[in-house]
Amino acid sequence: MTRSDRMLSILLELQRSGVVRAEDLANRLETSVRTIYRDMEALSIAGIPLRSTPGIGYELMEGFFLPPIQFTALEASMLLLGGDYIANTFDQAYGDIAHAAQEKIEATMPEKQRLQVQQLRSSIHLLNLDEAYHVPSADEADQETLGLVRRAVLEQHAISFTYRSRRASPYASEETPLSTRSVHPYGLFHSRGSWSFVGHCNLRNGLRQFRLDRMASVTLLPDTFQRPAEFRMNAYEPEQNFDLEVTVSFAKEALPWVQENPSFYLTGLEEREHDALATLHCRQEEDLVQWVLSWGRHARVLQPQSLRESIQEHAIAMARSYV
Repeated sequence: MTRSDRMLSILLELQRSGVVRAEDLANRLETSVRTIYRDMEALSIAGIPLRSTPGIGYELMEGFFLPPIQFTALEASMLLLGGDYIANTFDQAYGDIAHAAQEKIEATMPEKQRLQVQQLRSSIHLLNLDEAYHVPSADEADQETLGLVRRAVLEQHAISFTYRSRRASPYASEETPLSTRSVHPYGLFHSRGSWSFVGHCNLRNGLRQFRLDRMASVTLLPDTFQRPAEFRMNAYEPEQNFDLEVTVSFAKEALPWVQENPSFYLTGLEEREHDALATLHCRQEEDLVQWVLSWGRHARVLQPQSLRESIQEHAIAMARSYV
């Protein structure tokens, strides 16, 4: 990083954060505290109104603002590609916002830079797998659910809905009925092609996450709530509780395909003399039945015995369906 780039970064950080310590600037910009002191002195000589408070840090004096910063062609391309991803992956409301932001960015560019950006964007494509494999897009009910949950998060309103849990699957050992939930939604996230949200579940009296495509009869309640001050959506990590260990033996010729298509629950994969040993940790056996069956004769469960028996029952039932 050149000195001019570093000094501009210092100004941007001061304008964004208010008071900043020299040590924090040095860590962020990967330089020494002494270098930051020299840069601050140079900025003061150049007429930038800085205030330094011992033991607290540096800040810009009130009334100072940087003029609008022009993006480089590469920076603008990355922002526009991000907008493309949002427009192709999220619902129409987010897509419309992304397109509007893209138009504003493009409108500020000189013609020469706009052509550079178009060339860069044309060389990179973010593939939407749902579209590539012709997966049907979310229907109106799904869009309405997302809209209601998003509104509840922003306005901090409680919602109620019926929920189909993970255990209610074709591979579950027993049928699990739908449950009715009342939840204070804290934040939304998008993962593996589906929307989920995190919130306080009144039924379980704790923080839980819910997939929107498992919800039905969603209702926005008049009750409001206060989101905990310490909650940060970008720092949220769900409780895993993956206590069940499963070992599966794979035919050696299947190893490359297992490496390319691993299970979410895979924690170890060891190539041995005659096979490959996969170790997985999950919540319950039903989490792995479908994945193991998808490998056909190339996969054989070693432990636990109850999962071996379950796979055997499903395999026999499958064979009978072809008779």
